[in-house]
Order: sequence, then C-alpha cells, then structure tokens
Amino acid sequence: MRCYLVAEQAADTSTLQEVLRAAGIEVVTPERGYAGFARSGRLPWLPEVDFLCVVFAGRLEAPTPPAIYMDIGVAIGSGLPTLVIVEPPRVADSVLAPLQVVQLPLGSASALSFRLNAFLKSMGQSPIPPIEQPRPDIETLHAFRRELDSLLEPENASISYRYQHFEDIVVRLLEVCGASTEGGPRAGGQGFDIAAWVPGTETVLPGPLLIETKLVSRPTLSRSDFDMLQHTAASRNAAMGLLLYYSLSRQPLRPPSGVWPMVIAFEVGDLLTQLERQSLAQLIVRARNALVHGRPQ
Repeated sequence: MRCYLVAEQAADTSTLQEVLRAAGIEVVTPERGYAGFARSGRLPWLPEVDFLCVVFAGRLEAPTPPAIYMDIGVAIGSGLPTLVIVEPPRVADSVLAPLQVVQLPLGSASALSFRLNAFLKSMGQSPIPPIEQPRPDIETLHAFRRELDSLLEPENASISYRYQHFEDIVVRLLEVCGASTEGGPRAGGQGFDIAAWVPGTETVLPGPLLIETKLVSRPTLSRSDFDMLQHTAASRNAAMGLLLYYSLSRQPLRPPSGVWPMVIAFEVGDLLTQLERQSLAQLIVRARNALVHGRPQ
C-alpha cells in the first residue's frame, strides 16, 4: 500500500512517517513521487498511490502552497481516499469539511496510529497493531511525589513559584505517561492551562483534554472551578476537561458534591498512587465511563 504524503513546510511529519512505515505503508512524498517516470513522458498530477494524506502545520507561518489544494482537488475528482491532519491549535479550513479531517498532535504516535487505523478501516484495509502505552516506573513516580512534597516546605513560600512549579510537575507527569501537551491560552477567565492528548484514550475521547491545574491553600475545592472548566470544554468543543489539583493544607482535600458531565478530576498525590497499578489512559477512561453513567468519581 502506498500513501502520497504532502505537508506544509512548517509541519514535522517524521512521527507520522514512522507510523505509516510501521504499518507497512510506503510513504511517497512530492520529492520522490515521480521517480521512474521518463523525463519526456507526460506526468499525472498525482503519483500512483492508494490514498492521499495532507498535513497542515499547527501555526500558519507562511501561506499554504496552492499545490496542496490542487492535490486535494485532484484526489477528490479521481475518487482517491484522502485523510487531512491538522495540527493543533490550528483549526481546519471549512472548505475541507467534506473530507476526513482530524486534529492531532504530530508528535503523538498513538493518536496518529489510532486515526490512521480508523481511516484504513473505512477503506476496507487491515487494522494497524496498537501502540503500547507508556508507563512510568515506581522510581519515577516516587520522584514526582518528592517534588510535590517540596511545595510544602517553608523555603518554597512564594505563591507564584509554587503555582509555576506545580504546573511544571503536571506537564512532566503527563509526558512521562506518553501524553502530548501544549500550553493553553488564558483570556477573560475562559482559558485553560494545558491541552493534552493521552495515548490509549482515543476510542472514547477523540479530541484533546483541556487541563486545569489547581493548587489550593485550603482543603476544599470550589464548585466554580468545575463550572468554569465544564464551560470551557463545552465552548471549545473539547473531548473533556481534566482538573488536576493539590492542597498545601496537609489535610485531606474535599471536592464539592455533584456531577459535571465533562469534567474529570484527580488529586495529583492520589493519581501518583493509582499510576503504580494502572496507566493514565485506563484511569481517565474509567473516570469518563463513570461520568457517562452519572456516577460521581
């Protein structure tokens, strides 16, 4: 099977190419798409391939080459299956709506593999073997716990330092669990801290998790924290909101009663304990399933 892969110059397609080749798919790029044709021969617009994959970079650093849209138009006209991948935070152009368009981080092999698998199934092709979910070892989890404990030490009394360090801990924990992350915008109270794609959650969460980190000085969480994250996730058409919190009070933290259908919440210390037995994906999917059935977490 052959894939014609075209991408904007700013898009890093190295991971995607690895996923394609691991699936036994030959990657044909514009640079080598017509190798073997006679110089004097008449070239078709697209090389002989089984499907077209078009990649748009997360940020538009230069105008999209018109040839990319020509490739898409020719593929549509000839009935060639076409998959369009848009890297976040960019939003797909509305003219691409009739095609299979997915928004995925280009560095997440698991997310790319899952979406490519679904695309190949729609073509009647064999599925790709799943990519193993990364699991942090016990020593790594214990190191994260020591970092959390350091937030309680008197010499780390600066609130701004604690907040920044806590968010840094969360980002690194997500990444050792295999997640792809990027910082979230904050404007008018409608932002979020992190957007993350967690490998192994793709079957139930097709888009990113919008993550809010919450470091509190008292052993309570406000309902407004859940309300705001729920609103943000819904208004941004996200898969789910994830609230990751930690208390500096040294007392058990009490979350508010209630069910927020689009918000999963974990106390980070407890999350570290659970990660000793289950993957992050398993914990998120289990919590999401509990919400679907109307049960508190």
